[in-house]
Amino acid sequence: MLNLLCQKVMVDNDNVVSLAFADEAGTKSFAIGFTDFPNDTTAAGSWTRGNAASYPADVRIWQGTTFADLKGHVALGLTDVNNGTIYLDSNGSNGGQFQAAVSYSNKTSTADCATAPSAETCHNQDVKMYTGEGDVTFGPPNGFHLRIYADDKKAPTFIALEGRFRYTAASAAHFASLGSTCPGSELVKMRSLYFQTIQKGDQVWGHFAFRDGNGALLSCTMAGTFNPFTQLGSDAGICQNRGSPTPVDCTDIVPADFASLWEGEDNFANITESPVGDIWDGAPTDRGVCTTTGCGPVQ
Repeated sequence: MLNLLCQKVMVDNDNVVSLAFADEAGTKSFAIGFTDFPNDTTAAGSWTRGNAASYPADVRIWQGTTFADLKGHVALGLTDVNNGTIYLDSNGSNGGQFQAAVSYSNKTSTADCATAPSAETCHNQDVKMYTGEGDVTFGPPNGFHLRIYADDKKAPTFIALEGRFRYTAASAAHFASLGSTCPGSELVKMRSLYFQTIQKGDQVWGHFAFRDGNGALLSCTMAGTFNPFTQLGSDAGICQNRGSPTPVDCTDIVPADFASLWEGEDNFANITESPVGDIWDGAPTDRGVCTTTGCGPVQ
């Protein structure tokens, strides 16, 4: 990313604190900064002409019309090339279309991921997204939290997911399009969905807790006496062979073997506000390149 944005500047200057560009008409401005900002990474405060090991680093990117109205859009807190957090703000301020924080960790070896999955043995991500309290007509729910463990980033043979979705009444009302009978008649009441899922070998296992605004599990009866929410929400969960919707006995997956992987419904964070936080203060105000020794034009 840095090479694409400003390779020549980074090569020609030591200890870059910020870069800022604006057109003479005052219609477009862009700035990138490397000073430390409030997050879990304690950064050096500038980017040097070092190499791929020049970490930890904080990176923030702003856009606007003039320097006075720069709004933050993307930030990175990088512990090293394989560990960090990416922050996204679609509108540049809390309360915009969405704000997201995605933490990731890549591992040099995932040989033990499928048999002993954990944050130490698997590639993993933790995704938190907030879309406001209104009616979300498309995209993710009002609150979205997903943790991912995988043994390979391109062609995984093992994946484990733990997640929680949160819905307002306005967002859940869109489930009415599924009809006025079970399960659509119940899904409009849903305010949270917590789930655990595993894909291993040729099977998929999952446990899903659909709850209304009072925290009660959804419940309704389809043909006969079948209650889909009881089946999906059972402690034992449900197994299916990949590519088939029919429930089967678990053979490739023993759910109890993975019990220690989950935080659990009571502890897994429910996203009710922006996970980005107040990190956009301190946008550059000087056109050109600023280093630890001062600011000047981009050469």
